[in-house]
Amino acid sequence: MVPSRKFYEVEQRSRKIFTWNMEYIKSKMGILKIIEIIFTCVAFSCITVSKNGFEDDFLEEHKTRYKSMQILNIFGFLVAIFIVVSVSCTQSNQDFLLLLKILNMFLCIIMVFGCFISAIVMSKEATHEYDSVLYKTNHGKWRWYTNNTIAAVVVDFLAAAAFFIDGIMQIREHAREAQATARRRPRTIGEKFLDFFDQKIRTVESWV
Repeated sequence: MVPSRKFYEVEQRSRKIFTWNMEYIKSKMGILKIIEIIFTCVAFSCITVSKNGFEDDFLEEHKTRYKSMQILNIFGFLVAIFIVVSVSCTQSNQDFLLLLKILNMFLCIIMVFGCFISAIVMSKEATHEYDSVLYKTNHGKWRWYTNNTIAAVVVDFLAAAAFFIDGIMQIREHAREAQATARRRPRTIGEKFLDFFDQKIRTVESWV
């Protein structure tokens, strides 16, 4: 049976939508997203090593802090990978790209506040571990586990900065695109959502 013309049209549209494009990964936004993936992966790995090492030494309250940092970083890691792969594969689907931009905006907001707060909370844990006599004597690899906690805190601060820059860059990019297309068609709800954040950032900059 010979495939119909409609079948070929659907196949061509699918290829047009799902075409791998390396331009995004090579761009500033793509490189920054790769950096976010690396930071969240490193932070997750370090805090996992630390958590497993201190598992039997801490109360449930302390364990919860370690688990929260783990969950936050694996969440950011997976969503960032999803965004990179999706944007690289859907360069011609403008509607889906807009949804990805909105998703990335929410991710940046969550990760900026999440990583910053998590790093502050865990810095207290790291200070407690570092000041312990067990760190100086290196009892039961205490120093190794503590250093991993410190590394996770530092990397999470860096991740928060990366996600913050990512959010600012995306809003600025959207603002430039909005000016170019403002006269062509009415604004969608998603575009108005990004416009709102751009206006807020400009207001804060005017105060500074």
